[in-house]
Amino acid sequence: MILFEDVVKSFIDNMNDYLMIIVSFFGSLLLLLIGPFLNLINITKNKTKFGTPKTIVITGSNSGMGRGIAIAYAKPGVTLGLIGRNIERLQDVKNECIKKGANVIIESIDITDKEKMNNWLLSFDKKYTVDILIANAAVSELMLPKELNFNDRTYELTNINVMGMLNTALPLIENFEKRGNGQIVLVSSLTSYLNFVLPTYCGSKAFVTSFGLTLRNRLKDSGVGVSIVAPGFVDTPMSDSLKQDSLPFSVTPNQAATIILDGISKNKAFIAFSLPTLLFTYFVNIIPPNLKDSWNYISTFFFKHPEFNPPNTSNSNSNNTDSSSSKFKKN
Repeated sequence: MILFEDVVKSFIDNMNDYLMIIVSFFGSLLLLLIGPFLNLINITKNKTKFGTPKTIVITGSNSGMGRGIAIAYAKPGVTLGLIGRNIERLQDVKNECIKKGANVIIESIDITDKEKMNNWLLSFDKKYTVDILIANAAVSELMLPKELNFNDRTYELTNINVMGMLNTALPLIENFEKRGNGQIVLVSSLTSYLNFVLPTYCGSKAFVTSFGLTLRNRLKDSGVGVSIVAPGFVDTPMSDSLKQDSLPFSVTPNQAATIILDGISKNKAFIAFSLPTLLFTYFVNIIPPNLKDSWNYISTFFFKHPEFNPPNTSNSNSNNTDSSSSKFKKN
């Protein structure tokens, strides 16, 4: 039985959390007042206009958003460099883009291969001069082989989502800086602001978001733009792997591509969608960490745990130490 004294003690112990709520409230009021002024600074100090892109490189362009973005950019006079693991599906995307008049080069590369990514990107840039580089390829825990235990799954996913993103973004930064032009687009996720399930996926996307926004600040004076794309639910194989009956406020890859291209054209720092998902995620994100445990408990009544190997709630101290090959096709 919980005693009144225990409730009071708990409240005192979590005083910092309640102070954070108060600061969030008054801070939001302040931002409402100074928001127009901050926007004015953005307009006058930050580069918001880039020329019409002629050459775009996209990783993870086999399917989903990558495919949608590639097709949306395809038109006469545009060269697309499409990277993926499934050459057959890449060829299908290439054919669609060629129908729209684009020049298309496809390449099957594992984005975790630092040397191959570096060599291909530098060679492609030397020949075509890249205007926009989009690091889109990623996986979630649920897309990895079921046989992988939690530890192996964590290392594998981090290698793909974090190191793969760096292998894509870093090689052309120096060339972009020398030209004083170019845009880097890093695809993250609104889950980077959540702490509920899929810890490695959420953590990897939190890295992408933080790295990208900080990189934007570093490169802005060089005339190089950096944008973070943070989608909610998109009708892709990754979302299908969640195996939920329905995904609220989901969008199609084509709808996502339209929003993304518009945001890139304006050099937006943060391109998030859909709006209801963004607002809900923002609300959950401002819940103080200690109180979020309770929120997560409540959430379990509305959201199925999607992991193949959910936390062991038994009293057993045994660990699954089996590992298996991580050879699979990444988008």
